[in-house]
Amino acid sequence: MLKLNFPHFEFKLKNIDSKTFIFDFIRNNYYLLTPEEWVRQHVLHLLISKKISKSHIAVERQLKVNNLIKRFDLVVFDKYGEHLILIECRYLSVLVG
Repeated sequence: MLKLNFPHFEFKLKNIDSKTFIFDFIRNNYYLLTPEEWVRQHVLHLLISKKISKSHIAVERQLKVNNLIKRFDLVVFDKYGEHLILIECRYLSVLVG
């Protein structure tokens, strides 16, 4: 994966059947290392480094917004359980030629 413009974090990686998996410390499991998952894990580590509690973060959460069900990569809740930050993770590959 490419280096992202985030602080350096040590990630737990493992290979299974020639595929790389990354450990998600919020969901407490390994997930296939896709470009989107790479970005999501960087954002999660950044949130924790900013002193946001793990218990206030949800991964791939559905919320009702204006009577529509929407899915967000990350949701940060305040101490009252109200959503405070909605995060959608994207990895854009740019070819330079």
